[in-house]
Amino acid sequence: PNLLDDIIDDNDLVINLVGQMDKLSKFVDNNIIASINILNSCIKKKGIKIFLASSIAVYGNNSPSPSSEDDTPHPTKTYGLVKLITEKIYEHYSFFFGLDVTILRFATLYGPCKKSGFIVELINSIKNGKVNTVFNNGNQFRDLLFIDDAVTGIMQSIKKPQKGFNIFNISSGNKYSLIQIISIIEKLSQKKLHIKLIPDVNDEQYLLADNSKANLILNFIPKTSIETGFSVMLKSFQIT
Repeated sequence: PNLLDDIIDDNDLVINLVGQMDKLSKFVDNNIIASINILNSCIKKKGIKIFLASSIAVYGNNSPSPSSEDDTPHPTKTYGLVKLITEKIYEHYSFFFGLDVTILRFATLYGPCKKSGFIVELINSIKNGKVNTVFNNGNQFRDLLFIDDAVTGIMQSIKKPQKGFNIFNISSGNKYSLIQIISIIEKLSQKKLHIKLIPDVNDEQYLLADNSKANLILNFIPKTSIETGFSVMLKSFQIT
């Protein structure tokens, strides 16, 4: 609990990039319990600004219209639920201890070093020939953000620090169906993916987020097209 007491100094910027772990118990510990420990160390110092990497998964299954920061979250998966609980802990510390907290809700991230996720599985299947099961006949829509743009979002939030408690969607603002994603990968790789379409599986049809607030206040502008991002990934996986 006191591990960071002598590491965090007055006026530091603390960026918590904790992600997802395989085991639920470890996921909860590293998001919820660790956040409480970090925050308790932060409130012992002066002038701290803390940034938390969260996810647009907190919104749950939204409509075809992208979710805004003012929308009420309704997470439908454990990942989004744990992220929302973590956000609420940060909000509590901001209001009761005067801590400056910025929540960055990231869209689905992808890039050359990504180890897991449906995009990685699709690209890996080019080599291993594994059949990918695609839910809802590929009619699920996702907001994909290249890792370089995610880093830009973090840097812009640091350059334009906010007072109090703030939430920003760090997203591309675009939506792509799984069928579109598959088509783009096939076109760039010039390989045919092995796909099995399955209808009506309980999964979010839309996970989309409006980035206009981040654009207006943080001057956040994602610049990487999905074609460029996927090309970089395919090269890193030695597909092209």
